[in-house]
Amino acid sequence: MLAEGLVLNGHEIRIHSLIGRKADVLKGRSSSTQRWEPGILEYVARPRFVWLLAMICYKLNTPPFWASWGQGKRKFKEDLNWSEFVIYDFPFAMPASKTTQKFTILNSHNVEHRLFYAGGLLNKIFSQWVLKREKRAATAAHFMAVSSEEERLFFSQITEPSKIILIPNCINEKRFAHLSPLRRQIRDQLGVRDQQKILFFAASSYGPNGEGLQFLLDFSEKNKNLLESLQLIFLVCGSVTKTILRTSTMITTGPVDLIEPYFAAADWAINPIFHGSGTSIKLAEMIAADLPVLTTKIGARGFDLEDQVDALFFQREDLMEILKNLPDHQKQQMIISAKAKNIRFLKPVKAVAPLADTIRRHLEPEHPQKLSS
Repeated sequence: MLAEGLVLNGHEIRIHSLIGRKADVLKGRSSSTQRWEPGILEYVARPRFVWLLAMICYKLNTPPFWASWGQGKRKFKEDLNWSEFVIYDFPFAMPASKTTQKFTILNSHNVEHRLFYAGGLLNKIFSQWVLKREKRAATAAHFMAVSSEEERLFFSQITEPSKIILIPNCINEKRFAHLSPLRRQIRDQLGVRDQQKILFFAASSYGPNGEGLQFLLDFSEKNKNLLESLQLIFLVCGSVTKTILRTSTMITTGPVDLIEPYFAAADWAINPIFHGSGTSIKLAEMIAADLPVLTTKIGARGFDLEDQVDALFFQREDLMEILKNLPDHQKQQMIISAKAKNIRFLKPVKAVAPLADTIRRHLEPEHPQKLSS
């Protein structure tokens, strides 16, 4: 979405992806270049050994130690020479020392070292390792793009606050247009009756999402009889769960090829996130899909949402009481209000505009507008 927003603001983008998708790597596909749309050209490197290291880090929930590899390759240097600006996505991918004289922007998504706060000695070591790289990357970059006020406050203690730009994580709301005809098909596929209400949670296997899934599993089991009487059922989609489960109050699909149709089957969206940082892409998706939202305060971080007006806020202790009194008569007004207040999360051209303006101010007028990420 960052690339798309910059293209819509008049820039030309080359993306250098350090590893490819699992299916392509396992099929033995070599590195390749593809054009996604006018203005965006992506090179996908598929080094098998680095990919294997990445998967091990991912499975063990360690920092991405592998991410700084592969940047000395010929294609990477070629894209650097082509570009006038370079955006490094995540501090891990940014070299410790500058490898180019080009103007450099660090794109941040979280205060990364805080993701390892919880746990024992090993997580504390990971947290300190990540913190050092965050500080080093923030100091080396000419500008930073952060996705939340929490990040802005943290990085303002490390580098000049004037070089930090707030660019919220965003999606393109067009992904969720024209999905309503799929509602019947997906509900039939899931075996959900007309009178049942689906509370939908779509998530990846990122740590806090796993905690949210476990909360819903425990909650649905503990309150099974009451949920059945209210005809409420939780639906969880995505890699946050690897297994398929179907009970009278809980359905998990595991990873799916397309997640958007499942939004059409839902009546409410639920965001059971109890810790983390940055803005939540899944909440932007819920709003874009025209679903009324149940969320924790942490899950709503960065969004302009007022309890009982644009969304319903819950805690672990009071969710059941809220579910007993879902204000279905207010759903449409909540949907309209939430979307109006948070439109910047749904339109990449709006979200990225401050970054595009910064880039324009530093480009010489006679040069074509090019950017490598």
